Amino acid sequence: MSRRSWEKVSNPFRKLGGIPAIQLLPGSVQHYNRTGEILFNVWFADNKYHPEWRHLRRLQWWKYTGTEARKVFKQLYGRRHWYQDIELQATPGEDHAVLRVKEAGRWLELPVAVGYSAMSEAEAKRWDRDLAQYNATASNKEEHFDRATSTSHRRWASRRTRGIQKAYEAAQRFMTQREDSMSMDAFRAYASSFRTRFNNMDSTQRSAFASISTRFKLDDFGVYNIDRIMKMPEQQQVLASTTNSELEAFPWVTAYAVLEGENSVITYWGNSTGRGDNMLVARGRMRSLFLVDADGRIARASVEGLNSGNARCDLQWQLMEQPKTIAEVQAVASR
Repeated sequence: MSRRSWEKVSNPFRKLGGIPAIQLLPGSVQHYNRTGEILFNVWFADNKYHPEWRHLRRLQWWKYTGTEARKVFKQLYGRRHWYQDIELQATPGEDHAVLRVKEAGRWLELPVAVGYSAMSEAEAKRWDRDLAQYNATASNKEEHFDRATSTSHRRWASRRTRGIQKAYEAAQRFMTQREDSMSMDAFRAYASSFRTRFNNMDSTQRSAFASISTRFKLDDFGVYNIDRIMKMPEQQQVLASTTNSELEAFPWVTAYAVLEGENSVITYWGNSTGRGDNMLVARGRMRSLFLVDADGRIARASVEGLNSGNARCDLQWQLMEQPKTIAEVQAVASR
């Protein structure tokens, strides 16, 4: 496993600023005596987060007194592990202590020996003094952290209260007389009941939309259009006019075109004169064209001009009668 891969797994906070990074570094072979004692030192990426440990610099090596063998210790706690917090629980005059390390939110406890019984009288006094300074600094750091957290929380609560007050004052402009007579807390409870109601309404609408079917039955004459994205190859802008055998224009306001090979309808909007309407067409694929005027009359127009590739064309139109049966509707639609 590469350094980058194991570091990604063992130290998920490595990219976040302000998160301490601590390692326990087991000693090499020369640091192990014949009885197989395990020695390690504590390494800080940045010591500013744990100023209490500056008082313990004289104790360079810690002796692990747990049950794990050297190989298992290295796998469980060694170089490929990063810790975010560390704490020493030791009592002056006692040889044994507990080193607590925090890895990804979980505290681990390692029994260690500080070698107190093997110290000289001067070394023992110096260790007691260092340990007292360690405890005092750790206590001061804890008090500072609690005080900073409490201050931050009070500031947040104050900003939140001011925000609620400003929102209430802004809402007063739109309140009814009954709502304006309520206190701020009463109005918030009153508004919360509406929020629940609107949320329930929203979920009901989502359920209704989810049950909509895209299938439908054609039981009357008309144009049914469902918008969707459709690719139109060979697109061309055509300036189209309408005419009949008597050279009359059809003043259409809406037109519907059917393409070859497409189960869809293209909608056009006209200028109500029947002359000089700009239409985007799929050259060579226009199958049918139906025109509707402001009075609801429907005319069928020829599509030869739209398929010709010319920039201008005249569309021959013929007025259609209203179909009276579904068979007539199906016959017109299948043309």
